[in-house]
Amino acid sequence: GTTTFGAGAGITWTFDASAGTDTTIAFGDNTQTYTTGTTTFTGDLVVQGTTGLTFNTGAGGDITFANGEKIDNDTDGTVAITAPITSVSGDLKLTGADILDTNGNEFLRFTAAASAVDEVTIANAAANGVVTIAATGDDVDIALSIDSKGADALNLNGTATGDVNIAGGSGGTGCTIANATGNLTCSGDVTITGDDLYMGTNTAGMLLIADGTNFNPTAMSGDGSNRYRG
Repeated sequence: GTTTFGAGAGITWTFDASAGTDTTIAFGDNTQTYTTGTTTFTGDLVVQGTTGLTFNTGAGGDITFANGEKIDNDTDGTVAITAPITSVSGDLKLTGADILDTNGNEFLRFTAAASAVDEVTIANAAANGVVTIAATGDDVDIALSIDSKGADALNLNGTATGDVNIAGGSGGTGCTIANATGNLTCSGDVTITGDDLYMGTNTAGMLLIADGTNFNPTAMSGDGSNRYRG
């Protein structure tokens, strides 16, 4: 049947239950439709059932919370959360593999391995600490590859003014590239596996002569003949 209330005045239904007694409104298996207006529940609203909870499938259908946070049901099937997400207690699973920027363009892309046991860990730091990007996981030894694309360079410290430290984790035996001068300083030995040592100046016909802690290209002078030749 149908219960009709006249227009013009507000209609209030009051279900007054004594303490410890629940008030129940039961609907049948058919669909209940609220065509216009707003239905307000001052207490908790609990929805139980074997099927999902479906909001308006037409235009709109947003979910708005008391403090103004809103889950926006967009017309293209996406869900936009207008308030910041302040906490995720569990893991966040991405099925689309991309994080997009405000214009909908690719910002960060993830590529998954079906049997992955290793991962990348990004750690922040307190004051005067070191922010790290590290390979972590089940394996004892894990390689970490950072690649540019095509023929473009891989820039390290491209805008900062600090030095670049290389392989400094093995007992402090690494090398440092000074940002101000481009000089390379290594605390260990330097091994050249090729045949040539290239220098920026014209060193044709010169010898590398030790000068204190440095080696300098030095031109030969005087008579180079062997005076002991018979």
